Amino acid sequence: MVQALRRERRLLSLELHPLDREQTAELIRSVSTLDRTNLSLEVVNRVFIDSGGNPLFALEVARAQGQDRSTRGHDLEALIGDRLQQLDRAAREFLPWAAALGRSFKPTAVAQVADYPLPKLLATIEQLEQQTIIRPSASLGDEMGYDFAHDIVRQAVYRQLSQPRRHLIHLQIAHKLHQLSTPDNAWAGDIARHAAIGGDRGLAASSAYCAAERCLKLFAYTEASELAQLGIEQCQGLDDRTRIQLHLKLLRVSAIAGVTGDRVAQLDSEVHRLIDEANALCLEEAEATGLEALVILHFDRSNFANVHQHSLRAAEVSRASSPDTAVRLLVYSGSCLAEIGREMTRAEALLLEAQSLAGRVGAKNIGIAQGLGAVQRHHGNYDQARTLLQQAWQLAAVHQDRWCEFYNLSYLAMTELEAGDPAAALPYCQEMAIVSAKIQGEGSEGAIAQALLALANYQLQPTGADAALERAIATLQQVDAKRMLSYVLIGAAQVDLECDRPLLATARAEVALEAAQTVDHPSEIALAWAILIQGALALGDREGAIARFESLRDRIDPAALSFRARTAVDRAIEQI
Repeated sequence: MVQALRRERRLLSLELHPLDREQTAELIRSVSTLDRTNLSLEVVNRVFIDSGGNPLFALEVARAQGQDRSTRGHDLEALIGDRLQQLDRAAREFLPWAAALGRSFKPTAVAQVADYPLPKLLATIEQLEQQTIIRPSASLGDEMGYDFAHDIVRQAVYRQLSQPRRHLIHLQIAHKLHQLSTPDNAWAGDIARHAAIGGDRGLAASSAYCAAERCLKLFAYTEASELAQLGIEQCQGLDDRTRIQLHLKLLRVSAIAGVTGDRVAQLDSEVHRLIDEANALCLEEAEATGLEALVILHFDRSNFANVHQHSLRAAEVSRASSPDTAVRLLVYSGSCLAEIGREMTRAEALLLEAQSLAGRVGAKNIGIAQGLGAVQRHHGNYDQARTLLQQAWQLAAVHQDRWCEFYNLSYLAMTELEAGDPAAALPYCQEMAIVSAKIQGEGSEGAIAQALLALANYQLQPTGADAALERAIATLQQVDAKRMLSYVLIGAAQVDLECDRPLLATARAEVALEAAQTVDHPSEIALAWAILIQGALALGDREGAIARFESLRDRIDPAALSFRARTAVDRAIEQI
């Protein structure tokens, strides 16, 4: 009949599109049976999202808003159930698999996990499209994907599954995706979630770890933390050896992703407990992973005494670990010692040992050049430091490791500042700002980039750059970056002394000394102390300078100081 009317040009076709948000709100407000007082913007948005612009669904969802949870949506469930019963058996069998995969899915993924033949798949997709149960979506990569036209339909299909059948579907999805896994672990997160619902704790925990590691590489730290927590929950119930190893790996991910508040002490306690368990079972690899997690956790909080202790122990344990783990731990231990200015001879030895082992087993680690560069900078060998740090920066850029890129750039900038060439530091500071913008999260990278840039400009022309420097210092205080705060204040105070501003220099050195003592960094403490002595002498307070000298000289080990700090201390003593 429709075809005949169209041939005779007696047919007018009106295509009905889904309602938009405003039209949905107008529709549900126009129905007298609905309570308009409860139709807040939040309710309208919820109705629009759940209904997908379908007017009949919108009305049912809106009515359900005022019902008790026990009866809410009953009419809507019945309405959807009646609609689904009109589908043939193949389509009804297809929908639970698609619903279990989520709001969006790839037909080929459903075919693979449910063993669907291609002809049957095509016929099913065609019917579901015609019935507007699903609709094409180009949001799933190169392959054309599909969305459920209305998420309430997907929810209704999913809720109709019995609990045992639901578990079996998720379990089969997890195992099929695991068989189809790619080296980049792109599906690991999906595998972990399906395996968790399906009851395969081992697969869920191991996949959660792989997915969390992948998120770290992509700087998706919130998702990495969530996946790590999922993996930790799934670890419970596994045999002890597997549980301990996976749990410690997942806690290491949590430490890298970042923890706050009470979770810091909780994570520290968990790691210590598991290290003891690993030690009792002779799980050296797991013990090494736990120590690495502790170093990361305390380094991020500038607890350098703990970093020192755990770094040394990690270096010892590394020798009983696999070559890859040994290289990673030796590099991390040596680099941390270099960064906190402790036991530089041992730091260099650990890094050289890592370099030798990496060469024998064919392992690559960006941190070797970075750590050795930090050691050379400590000794005042700025040409060698510059070469090594540039090498590490280039390797980090090739591997798209933004963290390593950023920190190597910061070390290069500081190398130029300490070598007396602030103009050469400017390009590194500007590049730091670009890289820090690519790092997700709420870290201090942006503040550090701006502070080093402000310090470089202050060294070049102090009278015109003081306002920017003050803002940068305030920002460092706000983000609580004490290590960098002391560094920038010391650099600025040295400029102030040279420009005959001893009062400002000593004021800055006081704050720098407090920050340096908080993080217990020997060279920074000595530098601030030397400036305070020089400032007192410049103000004519010789007794005050001597008192400073007497109060602090026993707290400083000259052998632990950097070349820069030793030079400043020697100059201060000569002036006294």
